[in-house]
Amino acid sequence: LVTIDPAAAAQIGLEAQPPYVPWTQTARFIIGKVDYQLAQNHRLMGRYIRFTNDSPNNGGGGLSAIETTIDFLDAMNSAATQLISTLGSNKLNELRVQYADRHTTRFTNDLSGTGVTTSISGVANFGRPSTGTDFKQAIFQVVDNFTWIKGSHNFKFGFDAQHVYDERITALNFSYTFPTIAAYLAALNGTSPYGYTRFSQTLGDPYFDMSSNLYGMFWQDDWFVRPNVKVLYGVRYDLYD
Repeated sequence: LVTIDPAAAAQIGLEAQPPYVPWTQTARFIIGKVDYQLAQNHRLMGRYIRFTNDSPNNGGGGLSAIETTIDFLDAMNSAATQLISTLGSNKLNELRVQYADRHTTRFTNDLSGTGVTTSISGVANFGRPSTGTDFKQAIFQVVDNFTWIKGSHNFKFGFDAQHVYDERITALNFSYTFPTIAAYLAALNGTSPYGYTRFSQTLGDPYFDMSSNLYGMFWQDDWFVRPNVKVLYGVRYDLYD
C-alpha cells in the first residue's frame, strides 16, 4: 500500500499516487535428477536445477512513491554429477563435479521516475530509484574423497578445488534527504539550496570483476582403539588465490 498523504504529495508536486503498487512475483523451478548404475561397483548421478524469479514493479509502497519501483530479475543454473566407486571390500571413492551460475539485475521500468532521488523525512521518497545494478557469478568445483578401511583405522583423503568468477555493474546514483517539506521547497526554488540533511553519491568505475581460486586438502583417521573408544585426528590445508 502507498501511504503518502495526498495533501503532502500535492504540496511537493508529486503526482497523485495509486492506493497500492501493482507488484507481482513469478518464481519457477526446474529440477531434474538421474541415477545410473555404470557397473557393479560404479554408480553415477546427475542433477540439474534451474531457478528464475521475475518481479516487475518491485519496491515502492509505504512512504515510497510508485515511481521508486524497479524491475528485479534473478536466474540461476546449477548442474552436478557424482561418481561413487567401490574398490574392493574396503575402499570407496566419491568424485563430484559441479557448476553453478547466477545473474541478477535491478533496472528501471515504465513506472520508474526520472528526477533526482529525493527523501523528505516522514513524508515521501520519490524521484528516480537508486538502481541500475547487474550481478553475474559463476562457480566451478571439483571434489574427491577417498575412504580406506584398514584394520581398526578408517582413513580418509580428499581435495576440493573451486574457481569463482564475479562480475558487477553498480549504477552511479546520487540522492538528497530533506528534514521537512519547507526545506525541500526552499531548495527547489533556490532560496535555500543547502537545506538538505544528507547528500549521497556513488563515484568511480561502475564495472568490477574478480576471479578467485580456492583449494583444500585433508587427511583424516578414525582410529577405533577399542570397540567403544574412537580417536579422531587429521590435517587440513586450505589455499586461497
